Amino acid sequence: MNKFAAAHIAFLLNILLNVHSVNAGLLYIDQLYGYQKTADVQFGTGKTTSGTMPLLMDVYQPTDIGLAHVQNNRPAIVVQDGGAWTSGDKGNGRVVTPAIYLAQHGYTVFVANYRQVGDSPATAGPGPWSNLNPSAHGSLLGTLTAVYPSVNVVRVGVEDFAAAITFVRTNASSYGIDSTHIAGVGGSAGAINLLDLQYNGNTANASYRTQANISAVGSMMGDWDKVVPGGAPLFLWNNALDPLIYYNSDVEPNLHNKLLSSGIYYEQWMETPTATDHNVHYDQFPTPDPNDPYLAGYDNSELILDRMRDFLAYHFTPTGPMLVVPELSSYSFGAMALLLFGIHDRLRRNRMN
Repeated sequence: MNKFAAAHIAFLLNILLNVHSVNAGLLYIDQLYGYQKTADVQFGTGKTTSGTMPLLMDVYQPTDIGLAHVQNNRPAIVVQDGGAWTSGDKGNGRVVTPAIYLAQHGYTVFVANYRQVGDSPATAGPGPWSNLNPSAHGSLLGTLTAVYPSVNVVRVGVEDFAAAITFVRTNASSYGIDSTHIAGVGGSAGAINLLDLQYNGNTANASYRTQANISAVGSMMGDWDKVVPGGAPLFLWNNALDPLIYYNSDVEPNLHNKLLSSGIYYEQWMETPTATDHNVHYDQFPTPDPNDPYLAGYDNSELILDRMRDFLAYHFTPTGPMLVVPELSSYSFGAMALLLFGIHDRLRRNRMN
């Protein structure tokens, strides 16, 4: 290869390397996207004692801001708010914050409402949730507190979570998502709904089965004895001294051992180990449960949202963190084609001479 060809090839490679170094980032780890919100998408109809009501969700999708093209067939996350089955709403900041954050990292996020006390829900339909009852196992959030809304309200919350996940899976292609990679996220009451749906009873082949779950300041409502093997990876995040939902002798080590014996990968984090509240603190550095063998020696220097990000990236996404770059524009391809043609033509002329 003569000096002319070598120089042109070096120039072309330099262009490509510079494009990559400026715009490259790790998918699911780096904030590579903007987001757009579509409000009030109806995913189902809920029965009430006086008729029916629409079940609505807000959809947060990543948008291209020049750092990386939005991936096709991307993972999805379905979220339910908390609020003691009385005040949960898809517009609350505690669910909007992670929805935007996760969309900006490459996921499509669906924040779904569900029937609550004020909706006077009718009796839940058939499903694993229809046998759900409060018990001595799980969280102390139960008949001993004024927060407990009645078993049927919990059941319909679980039922509506199932409907939301099923809707997302059924409509995966229209949203550009991967139907085999749908995660669930719940806070407080929403977390209880999610965990009862995913781990209490055999739901392995159900349309509402998820591939990863995050429980924020929430716990099992039903028996931990009902946890079945083969469940999705689980990120448990709570406040050790939460007065409503906390892990004391009725959960630790029972739930811990049950998850471990069932082969379910999980992480247990204490959000604010010395605080006595039941709130979401996204600005906290979580402390891992010392009883959790998976987290021995873990460096707990990440904020809650960042730890959630890492959990999903490594245990849920199809590829794990992946280096991505923008697709080159047609102009760039044209410029490269002309350069390559010029190199080829010059080499051809040299051979002829």
